[in-house]
Amino acid sequence: GTLGETGSVSYQFEQIGQIKIKKELMSANDALELAINSGAEDCVTTDLHHEINCKKEEFNSVREQIEKKIKDLNFAGLIWNPLSKVNLDKETFAKVVNFLDQIEDDDDVQNVFTNFEVDEKLLEGAN
Repeated sequence: GTLGETGSVSYQFEQIGQIKIKKELMSANDALELAINSGAEDCVTTDLHHEINCKKEEFNSVREQIEKKIKDLNFAGLIWNPLSKVNLDKETFAKVVNFLDQIEDDDDVQNVFTNFEVDEKLLEGAN
């Protein structure tokens, strides 16, 4: 089989700036305040970090503002964010994980962005 051409699914994603700050460095409220004051559009707190998202055109400005307060960023870069997500069943999830494992070993693959969501119960069974 063959994969799609470069950019063949890009219409399903938007490129945004994303900055991740380790969760232990600040509270969720402080991260939200920092995001707002830096000109970001969104701030989501996960188990590990605070994700601050912004328009790609504003990424450098937002990152510079955040770096004035936080020097140790976990990640700062442009990502492809899915416009909508697809829920996977157990069988499809197993196939996708297998596929991602295979392409991860390919030296030509730099980054992989996905648009799937998985039920927490499936993730627990995968470990």
